[in-house]
Amino acid sequence: MLNSSPVSIPMNLHCDSLPDPTTYRKLIGKLIYLMNTRPDITYVVNQLSQYVSAPTKDHQQVAFRVLRYLKGTVRQGILFNATREIHLKAYNDSNWIGYTNTRRSVTGMSSILKTPSFPGNQRSRPPFPKALLKLNIGL
Repeated sequence: MLNSSPVSIPMNLHCDSLPDPTTYRKLIGKLIYLMNTRPDITYVVNQLSQYVSAPTKDHQQVAFRVLRYLKGTVRQGILFNATREIHLKAYNDSNWIGYTNTRRSVTGMSSILKTPSFPGNQRSRPPFPKALLKLNIGL
């Protein structure tokens, strides 16, 4: 960085808009869906989704950078077992006039994901493991 040339402003505010923002919108929609299993990209996807109405080439470059990040971290994320029962509870709250000076809305979301302690039908299972029943220990 010592050999880099200085600039007059920290960020270029006059970026070229995308000629067809449809691909950007589709990409952001897919990234929003992917946030369910990859919470590490939540913040950047949230920031990118605020510009779906008028994205610029810089926004598209950042979205492509997220894809490159995902490509390099394929083995990270939350993995769900297809054979186990999963209980998902989600709560959402919106405050449409959260900030009175700017009139911006505030939205919050919380989700709880649980799996039962014993997969499958618990009535068909003995209350204790078979190894303990064979030991004849008074439980």
